[in-house]
Amino acid sequence: MKKAGLILTTFLLFLICSSGPVLALQPPWVTTHGGEVSLMVVGDRGLVLGGEYGFTDNLAISGRIGGPFGRLGVKVQARPAFAVIGGVTRGQKFYFGFTAARSLNTDFLGIAEAALVTDGRNFGLAYQVGIRYRVNPNWDLRGGVISRDLDFPRLQVGGGYSF
Repeated sequence: MKKAGLILTTFLLFLICSSGPVLALQPPWVTTHGGEVSLMVVGDRGLVLGGEYGFTDNLAISGRIGGPFGRLGVKVQARPAFAVIGGVTRGQKFYFGFTAARSLNTDFLGIAEAALVTDGRNFGLAYQVGIRYRVNPNWDLRGGVISRDLDFPRLQVGGGYSF
């Protein structure tokens, strides 16, 4: 009961305070013929819908709609807890980076993502660090901090469904 109360309180705190751009807190592993869908609440920016689908054990297509970091790209799993990401973003920019994860216990997963964003002339950095709480094998709650171009980190919150 105390664990559920802590999770609910954390979720509400993130919901009230969240704002800023979103990358979406997806783990680095890829599932053949499977993936996940996520929905993130981004305060004054609205909702961001993300998704991923794995074609092989190591290759997935990934995308986001909404917010200032809409994107379409690929993810290549290099190791079970590390993947390389890349593709195109809004405003005819490209991104290239990595995502990594570490199990904190049976229900919590720590996730980090960093990407270099460029239009060919200017470069920027986007990063996020957060956690996912597994509600059951398919559903989870997510929250963390995110920053673009080393601005003050902002909070984000959401959930996801894995299939």
